[in-house]
Amino acid sequence: MECPWGVMRLAQLNIPAVALLGIHLSAVQNDLLKKVSPVVLMLDGDRAGQEATVRIRSALEPYTKVYTITLPSGLDPDDLSDEALSSVTRHFLF
Repeated sequence: MECPWGVMRLAQLNIPAVALLGIHLSAVQNDLLKKVSPVVLMLDGDRAGQEATVRIRSALEPYTKVYTITLPSGLDPDDLSDEALSSVTRHFLF
């Protein structure tokens, strides 16, 4: 299985991550994330990413603590520098 660049980048920063394919969780990802706490969602800042964040958060919240990082419209997580990624996630994970 290929490792998406964004997940590899996060792993190099010691930030645990699961990569979505677009805006959907697979059944396996959904089952895994229900067992992890906390879950931090950071999807693209466009409308589809914002809507998916709400949908995924609603699906996971009965099972685990979910935080969201909302990016401005037009900004993707890959647009953030390593320093910015560490900064915005450290608050939730460490």
